[in-house]
Amino acid sequence: MKKFIIYTSLILGSAACASFVTKNIMDKKNADEEGLLGILYQQNAAEYKALCFQAYNLARQTVDKAANTGKKNLAIVTDLDETALDNSEGEAFAYKNDRNFVNDLTTWNLFGQVKAVPGAVEFFQYAKGRGIDIYYISNRKNNTAIVEATRKNMHSLGFPYTNAGDHSHFLFQDSTRGALSTKEPRRKMVADVYKKQIIVLLGDNMIDINAAFDKKADGTYLSPQQRWDRVDNFKGLWGTKYIVFPNAYYGDWEQAYNTNGKTIAGRDSVRQGLLKVVDYTH
Repeated sequence: MKKFIIYTSLILGSAACASFVTKNIMDKKNADEEGLLGILYQQNAAEYKALCFQAYNLARQTVDKAANTGKKNLAIVTDLDETALDNSEGEAFAYKNDRNFVNDLTTWNLFGQVKAVPGAVEFFQYAKGRGIDIYYISNRKNNTAIVEATRKNMHSLGFPYTNAGDHSHFLFQDSTRGALSTKEPRRKMVADVYKKQIIVLLGDNMIDINAAFDKKADGTYLSPQQRWDRVDNFKGLWGTKYIVFPNAYYGDWEQAYNTNGKTIAGRDSVRQGLLKVVDYTH
């Protein structure tokens, strides 16, 4: 009888713990609990770090090839968040405290201490050493306080073209233009106004790379299938001129599913409905 009581207590205790964990997850009202694995992957997976080094190694090959031609006015265009800068610690804070990180972006961009993506500082310093200009094109808000806070943070990490008083290499989003987050006008500014030849573009989101992946004219996202299909149009450029970084936590790939504003159950339903399934039991 004593053994039975102990055994039963263990079962009930385990069930209570499982219930507590499940309740904690389902109690979240603002944080997306399914983003947890994405954050953990970015912070802990050796594979993530290896992919970042791999991406920057490919970009370095492109830099060497272009620089060896002797041409002048060469430039790199790079995204910042999750391409050069790692925001995962801010995202983790928002998750643990049941906050919507998107709503906290201004505060984070002003006061958060961002870390560098593995390999980023070394690559950009190398590119500068080879005479390449670098333009940081980000959809952070284009106001002086955010640009300066970003510059100071990046300067402390060792990024080039971030000296005090130099904002000329930062092209942030001007929300007054209603630009739908597109980066194309800023890329054209680098090419047409600054007269630079862009030799490589880096980003974790397709809109960082090419306007073909921008939102539609009505402000809606391309469908996941449209985005998937358009990758084929640039098959020969991935890994040479176009370098993509891993981001399993957020991006247009997720926004395209239209999960914003839905409840936890609603988001889960949308995501499950998009799974491609093969029944391997029959």
